[in-house]
Amino acid sequence: YGYMNTGDYEGCVGVIWYKYYEAEKRMEEQVFIPMETTYQILKEDLDSFCYVSEADVFYFSVKNVIYCYDAVAKEVKVIADKALAARKAREAAKKARDNAREKTKKKEKALKFDSKLADCWSKDRSKCELYITEGDSASGNLKTARDNEFQAVMPIRGKMLNLQKATIEKIQKNAEVMTIIEAIGLELNPKTLKYEIPSQGLRYGKIIIESDADVDGAHIKNLFYTDMWNVCPEIILNGYVYAGVPPLYKITMAGKYYYLKNDAALEEFRQTHVGKKYQVNRLKGLGEMDVEETEETLTNPNNRIIKQITVEDINAANILFEQLMGTAVAPRKQFIKEHSKEATYAI
Repeated sequence: YGYMNTGDYEGCVGVIWYKYYEAEKRMEEQVFIPMETTYQILKEDLDSFCYVSEADVFYFSVKNVIYCYDAVAKEVKVIADKALAARKAREAAKKARDNAREKTKKKEKALKFDSKLADCWSKDRSKCELYITEGDSASGNLKTARDNEFQAVMPIRGKMLNLQKATIEKIQKNAEVMTIIEAIGLELNPKTLKYEIPSQGLRYGKIIIESDADVDGAHIKNLFYTDMWNVCPEIILNGYVYAGVPPLYKITMAGKYYYLKNDAALEEFRQTHVGKKYQVNRLKGLGEMDVEETEETLTNPNNRIIKQITVEDINAANILFEQLMGTAVAPRKQFIKEHSKEATYAI
């Protein structure tokens, strides 16, 4: 007998009972039959039934076994069922190992992200949103107020570096930018050394940059646009990037709250509520808003204000980025002189 050492026949044992009549006569005569002679006799008799290797290992064909033992079909079926069960068990084990490896890869990839990234759990990544904001105080409220099914929050430390005309080496040395690149799912093309949107799309359908409604907040937004334009302009051209517009004023009147985004909205409110009593509070920053205010004005899709960043002329956008964010000072001064009357001032 011998066991079949293959996956499909795990645990199966084949037993061959072979009777050599000539051996009985020789045993009666007490004639010793050498082992080599026994093997040779067995090889000759079973030559058409099986294959014998050079190491004298007998390999039996399952087809021949079933043909020769058709009379014992019931026993053969038991063996076949055992083989099929072993195959299913082996395939299930392989699938479990593959799933475990895939989860490990995803976990290792997730560990590359900033530990402060609060991700969302929806599998429909096109509907997911990533809020990028400055500091822990602002991100803390966003993390509490968000809908964690489709809204993720990631803080950045201070102002991002200006990567206008940056090389790939400079980009990869910037921890803040690399954290964003990994979080949104950009891939580096080894041939062009450019970051690209993968075929399956980004991990988020909207990338929303949130900052305070002041000059510093506007600077943070401009740095973000500049860096994303230099890393992968397609995320702007394809409409992934949005600017969050936080309210500048909070009006309290008759137990109700109204949020106004700028001075023009405040002036309009005053004109339409002449003679009524109300209280005007200026919101200083995202970090000073409570959770309810954050949810009402920043994360609630029905109430918040977000503006999609679009580009109509790529060449004009390149020139503007170079003028405002480039190393040369003269073009920036010239632009300020020409457009200073268009600027608005917050006092």
